[in-house]
Amino acid sequence: MSAQMNAVEFKLLSSLKLFKERVLEERAQRKAQGAACLSFGVKFLDEALGGIYSNDLILYGAKTGVGKTHLATITAMANAAAGKRVHFFALEAEPNEIERRIKYQILADCFFKTLRKDFPTLNLNYMDWAYGKLDQALGHIEPEIEEMLSSLYPTLWTFYRSGDFTVQDFEKQMLAIQGQTDLLILDHVHYLDHEDDNENRAMKTAVKKIRDLAILTGKPVILIGHLRKGERKAKAIAPGPEEFHGSSDLPKIATKVITLAPCQEQSGQGNRWPTYFRIAKCRVDGSRTRHVGLLGFNADINTYEPNYYLGKLSPSEEEFLPVTRFGDLPFWAKAGQVMNGA
Repeated sequence: MSAQMNAVEFKLLSSLKLFKERVLEERAQRKAQGAACLSFGVKFLDEALGGIYSNDLILYGAKTGVGKTHLATITAMANAAAGKRVHFFALEAEPNEIERRIKYQILADCFFKTLRKDFPTLNLNYMDWAYGKLDQALGHIEPEIEEMLSSLYPTLWTFYRSGDFTVQDFEKQMLAIQGQTDLLILDHVHYLDHEDDNENRAMKTAVKKIRDLAILTGKPVILIGHLRKGERKAKAIAPGPEEFHGSSDLPKIATKVITLAPCQEQSGQGNRWPTYFRIAKCRVDGSRTRHVGLLGFNADINTYEPNYYLGKLSPSEEEFLPVTRFGDLPFWAKAGQVMNGA
């Protein structure tokens, strides 16, 4: 047996390296990551999570209709407007939906700032505009909006599926554009096609592959995912990582996990609707998962307001416990507010 063992040649793994060598590398790596930091496009997320970094695999989750795709669109807009190269793979959306959402946000902003006085009785809303019902009143300004969009977002690319799209297809695209992109968004991961009949196993394999690609290319990826229709914690006001549909490994593999839920306890004022943002995972600093943000969504201009209330969930996760003293806000919550004016 020993003679046989002596005849075996053991080779050093190519990825095995002395600790002292890696110590010398890590500072340069940190500095490079800091310089390449991207924005979520939402003040609360940027402050709570420090932004989006290379190698990040970020998971957005919410129930159907809560605003996952719109949050991804906000993130895409913020980074493209800053000159970053963004590639948005819209597997669920209909053709031109992302462009439509972005156009409406710019149009609505212009309308409420300068045009409302000319149309005092017009009820501007996304649904009527999207179905062409407001074109007679506002169609004349769209060429100007389109020119503005071309100037604001010259580095935003979109892809809409026209047939099967697998993780292997995404891998080919990601490797092909790795030198021409700063951020990839996949909306959403549950719309990937799989050959494996076991959906959970296929989903785990796909997300692991995307995580490996993020590390290999140094390009962050945002995945959008569905939550279960029947929650395990039915009374939780903001979903946890265990509520993602399919394999429980999805949030385990991700570096950061963010869930959204409408705030049922507070009614909206006008077209402003309160929404919970839960930091369900932060691999770099687990203490950030103690916090939940209560943000106002401004439906007039389709975006989240910068100021937010900060709090945490009760042990049963049925109640939002807001911070009531400014001295209790964490150091990073620069735009954080306290309730009751305390």
